[in-house]
Amino acid sequence: MTVPRFRLFGWIDSLRARVRELDVLRQLRELESRARDASVAFRPHYLVRAAQLAAATNRKEQALTLYGTAIDGYLEAGRARAAEALCRKVLSEYPEVVRARRTLALLALGRGDYDDAHRLIQEYAEAARKLGDPTALTGSLRLMARIVGAGPVLHRAAVELRAGGDSEAAEMVLDAAAGAREDLATGTVSGEWSDALRAALLAPSELSGGSPPVA
Repeated sequence: MTVPRFRLFGWIDSLRARVRELDVLRQLRELESRARDASVAFRPHYLVRAAQLAAATNRKEQALTLYGTAIDGYLEAGRARAAEALCRKVLSEYPEVVRARRTLALLALGRGDYDDAHRLIQEYAEAARKLGDPTALTGSLRLMARIVGAGPVLHRAAVELRAGGDSEAAEMVLDAAAGAREDLATGTVSGEWSDALRAALLAPSELSGGSPPVA
C-alpha cells in the first residue's frame, strides 16, 4: 500500500525534528561537561555558550539556570565586570529575573558606587515583591544594610524593608545607621568588596532565614 505523500512528508519532518533535538541535547551535554572540566577562569565561557544554546532552542528554565551558574562562576573567578555584563544581558532578555538585580545591587555596594546602588536596590526590591520570594528579599535587604553601614543607601534598604512589612528590621537598620555615621565620615565603612561578593553568591534559599552572616 502506498503511503500518502502528506503523511510521508510529516514523518520526515518529525524525524528531522527529532534529530535536531538529539543534536542540541548532545551539544548541551558536551558544553556542560567542558565546563565541569575547565579551570575556574574558563568555566563560565562554556556555561554561557550552553545557556545561549538553551535559550535559542526555547529551553528557558535551563538557560536561566546556566546563566545563573555562569554569573556565579565569573564572581568566583574575580571577574565582577563580566558578571555585571551578563546580569544586564539576562535582564534584557528576561526582565522578570530577580536574582540578577540583587547581584547588580550588591556589586554596586561593594565597589562603593552608592548612587547606582540606591537605584538598583529600589529596582531589585520592586521586582522581588512583584515576582520573587519576599522572605529572601528581607534577608537580602538586611545583608545590604550590614554591608553599606550608613548613608542614603542604608536608608533605602530600610524603606524597602518597611514596604515589605518588616518594620522591626527597618527600625533596627535605622538605629544601626545612627551609630555608623562616624565610621562613614572617617572612611571606615563596614561594607567591603569581599562581603558583597560573598553575599552575591548566596542562593535565595540561604537568605530566607533572615540575616545570614556575611563572613
